[in-house]
Amino acid sequence: MISYVFINLLISFWAMAINRWMSIPERLKFLFLMLAMVSWLIPFHLFRFNVEVGAVNETIYAVQSLAPYLETDEAVSLWMPTMIQVGLILMLFGALIFVTDVVKLIHKHRCLVKRGQISQYKNVWLVDDLVGACVTGFWQPKIWINTDLFHQAERVAVLAHERQHIQNGDVYWLLVIGFIHRILWFNPVVYFLNKKLRESIELRCDEACQKKFNNNSYQQQLAKIILAHQQPGSTALINEILHNNNFQIKRIQHLSKENIMTTFNQWQISLSFIFIALLSTVSLANQDKLDKAEAGDNEVVVEVAFEVTEQFSGLSETSSTKKQLIVQQDEWQEVQLDRYTVKLKVSVSQSDDDHFMIDTKILNRQNTTLYSPSIMTLSNQSAGIKISADTKNDPAFNLGFTILAE
Repeated sequence: MISYVFINLLISFWAMAINRWMSIPERLKFLFLMLAMVSWLIPFHLFRFNVEVGAVNETIYAVQSLAPYLETDEAVSLWMPTMIQVGLILMLFGALIFVTDVVKLIHKHRCLVKRGQISQYKNVWLVDDLVGACVTGFWQPKIWINTDLFHQAERVAVLAHERQHIQNGDVYWLLVIGFIHRILWFNPVVYFLNKKLRESIELRCDEACQKKFNNNSYQQQLAKIILAHQQPGSTALINEILHNNNFQIKRIQHLSKENIMTTFNQWQISLSFIFIALLSTVSLANQDKLDKAEAGDNEVVVEVAFEVTEQFSGLSETSSTKKQLIVQQDEWQEVQLDRYTVKLKVSVSQSDDDHFMIDTKILNRQNTTLYSPSIMTLSNQSAGIKISADTKNDPAFNLGFTILAE
């Protein structure tokens, strides 16, 4: 998880630095910001580059049959969610909000269709009570423009701007941006990237339109429109950034600047990206070291592998889990998998400190002990216990242990 946060912060700050301080075309800034936002969906902490090679002895005891060991039920432990589980719950809540945004957008589109009137231009519709103009529709995007604005001279700039949105596929970009923003709504960096991306969408359209008009006429028409019209807030999938007065001024000022990609800019971006890639590789290569559990006094680090095989309707189904635990010596620790729980207790051999006795108990959902095998092992040596099913309806278990030396 540390690598995930570290790498994404590097990419996000890199993209925001390019957006803030480099005078390059807005379409390139948009791509860098989009890369930073999408990267928050990539589980970098699950990547592994380090490979450890070594001779490992493995001892496996196959148990064909064990008499069930019964004991009184123990107190039920309180379930505490992990950080990943909390994150998934928050993301699910955000996904529901995103669905609400999509429903609102569809409703808005249908309302505009009912109130709108077709014009002489293709895919351009007139709406009396609409302020300014906008684009809606996923399959066949339509341009909606205020009726009074349509009959003004500035309609040429307005329609050019909205057509540029359609050409850039901004309806779909806003859908992706809105989805990531909603499911990661608790992430302040994603919140900031969402704002900058929505600004970038407008600025890159302005840049493209500026090139199509002569003598800065687009900038002049844009200034007149901004003074006469203010866009109200809308749904999250239509660019609500437009109602910000400060941003409207920024749009006009942005068109007065010359934004080109120079050779120096290319070197800056390339070298900074290589630097970030190197830092990310180092972070991933040391993932095990960063996440490795450190044992204290009277504690040992144990890698536990737990596998259950069951028969359902004649089909074999296998579930497994692997965890690294810090275990207090002579105290019980639990590992859960579906309907079963493994309790283990590690004890140091009195005759040899390098030998460990591992006592285990396999319990079902009713907290009844099914088996209680034990095994002796050495540090840094893999040891396993296999318990075969007595009948085809009984589960089979496979336990693996490795006690890691400091």
